[in-house]
Amino acid sequence: MEALPGKLRRVDNVSEVAPKPSVIYFIGLAVVVVGSLLTWSALAISLTGSHAGTHDFISYWASGRQLLEHRNPYDPQTIFSLEVDAGYPRNYPVLMMRNAPNALFLTLPIGLMPSRVAYVCWLLFLIGCLVTSVELLVDGDSYTRFLGYSFVPCLLCLVMGQTGIFPLLGIAMFLRFNEQRPYVAGSFLALCLIKPHLAAPLMVVIVAWAIYRRRYPVLYAMILAVVVCSVVPIYFDHAVWSNYARMIRSNGIENEFIPALGSALRTALKLKAVWPQLIPTALASIWSLCHFIRHREHWSWEQRIPLLVLVSLAVAPYSWLTDQSIAFVAIALMKPKLDSLLLVIMSLSYIALLSSLHSYINMWLSMAWLGWYVARQIYQRRAVNVCEPPAKGAAIAIENV
Repeated sequence: MEALPGKLRRVDNVSEVAPKPSVIYFIGLAVVVVGSLLTWSALAISLTGSHAGTHDFISYWASGRQLLEHRNPYDPQTIFSLEVDAGYPRNYPVLMMRNAPNALFLTLPIGLMPSRVAYVCWLLFLIGCLVTSVELLVDGDSYTRFLGYSFVPCLLCLVMGQTGIFPLLGIAMFLRFNEQRPYVAGSFLALCLIKPHLAAPLMVVIVAWAIYRRRYPVLYAMILAVVVCSVVPIYFDHAVWSNYARMIRSNGIENEFIPALGSALRTALKLKAVWPQLIPTALASIWSLCHFIRHREHWSWEQRIPLLVLVSLAVAPYSWLTDQSIAFVAIALMKPKLDSLLLVIMSLSYIALLSSLHSYINMWLSMAWLGWYVARQIYQRRAVNVCEPPAKGAAIAIENV
């Protein structure tokens, strides 16, 4: 890097602008390090224990077992019986898989195995997906890699056997291959549609971008992958989609508080209908399309996708702490250096890990990631504005000395 007069230095990317490490930074870093070590230790212990029946994983295993036997994978009575036989506490309410049938293809392999073996294989599979996602996104940056393997939503997915890592993998693969291998990129976008409520504004822009740039192979591959994933379960249960609709109507989800903006809006309006939960997502989808139209001529996914992902997450009508795994996309692409605010939010996420999943703190966390992004963008712009005009291909930043 070329030194400049006074207290200025030239950096290759404006995202490298960072303050001098503070006490808050080191406290946050310590919390993240200790928390991640404890979480990974708990995962190692779970591999040697007999805890398969106490994780969310058991609902996926039971649904897969039912489907392989050509039975209804959304039948609560039979699912509960299978879960109890696998070690699930009998005094707990039945744990149902709420994903649509297009996600059932993931449960078929583990349904072939005994629950304990299936749990180990499922956990190793999730770890592989996390490693792949992080390595695709970090681009060799060691500090960002550390943040990825310490990111609470991702670690909680491993602990609970949850599927929140799959949309993260889908976005990471899309970013890596959308130019060179569009069919691969589009196929992996089907993973995002396992939880479509998490990425609705983002998917609106992806479709608009593919049409505008004539990247039709991305759309063709995505549609084909979703169709295949949706049709495979029908072979085992011809009424799987109607069974899923019946389960959703009778599951009582409309009476359940979910720590998401849409759910909070419905609660504030004192409405029993589910549609108010979709209002933030609908408005954000319209905004995202306008955002793309405005910047379509110079569109860069690496530059634009962090905001789209965080907005999609903040307005999701239905989300839990595990679903916030996709926020790591923004963290990885921003490549934060000595960012105290980020470590504070990550530390708070460890507190959320210890609280109830229905706690309001989980909803505020999904907005905190967006707030961090906005604050970082404002800081970077101010840092650039107080400096001399940058040379071609470079930015000027203040050096704290």
